[in-house]
Amino acid sequence: MLLLIALTSFATIALGVLALAQRPLAPARVRARALGGGASAEMVATDRPFSQRMARPLAGALLRAMPHRWLRSLETTMVAAGEPLDIGFFVLLWVLAAAGGVFVGLLLAVWWSALVFGGLGVYLPLFWLRRLADNRRKAISRALPDAIDMLVTCVEAGLGLDAALVRVGEATDGPLAAEIERTMQEIAIGRSRQEALLDLGTRPGVRELDSLIRPVVQAERSGVSIGTALRVQADDLRVRRRQRAQETAQKIAPKMTMAIILFFVPAVMLVSVAPAMFSLIDFFSDGWSG
Repeated sequence: MLLLIALTSFATIALGVLALAQRPLAPARVRARALGGGASAEMVATDRPFSQRMARPLAGALLRAMPHRWLRSLETTMVAAGEPLDIGFFVLLWVLAAAGGVFVGLLLAVWWSALVFGGLGVYLPLFWLRRLADNRRKAISRALPDAIDMLVTCVEAGLGLDAALVRVGEATDGPLAAEIERTMQEIAIGRSRQEALLDLGTRPGVRELDSLIRPVVQAERSGVSIGTALRVQADDLRVRRRQRAQETAQKIAPKMTMAIILFFVPAVMLVSVAPAMFSLIDFFSDGWSG
């Protein structure tokens, strides 16, 4: 009962923090600010959401206290996951989850429970972020072959690389389309095309996308036909996809063998051998009693 109360309290506090952080401005204050044409610094400060008035300064202090190498790794994972949260806000929630886990463990009055729940509070947010990044990478990897074929078709039809990327981004959806759209926005605001394309290859953390973008950038630098480079990379990616599918298919037999040994064979033995064993036990019991 005490564990249930502690978990409920921790979940309520965590959800309350999330709700306050995402609370929008009051509609009346928004209209008053629009009609007034301006507001005092005090009103602007009170109108700011909780995430800007309290959570953001605290998150900034936590970021300054974190090791730089760990922050760079976390930022890379956050970008690969599509930046679902601000990195400072994630660090703040991560610390609150760890502290809440320790608090729940202390409520149980057992010393090792604080370590267990504190460890869960540390591990679960990072596990969620890494799982989100892995799922996004897999979605990009699955959508990449069709997108490359469409890109090759558009380039060989006479479109430039930028126009072909725009057409591919419009024809596809999901994380790959979002990455292409972000790249085109960076090019539109003045970033170098080669830098934006190289960033497109490295940002999601998908090896196939990086191996596609680098030859295209190299072909553009050297003046080689981009369509030829794209077709070579598309054929290579298709071969890799076939090899990956064959590797996955070859792994099915060992996995099925272990599943059969662990689950199917005991059931078959129980159904086929158990009646004979019971008959033998009854037979010998009758013989001994006689």
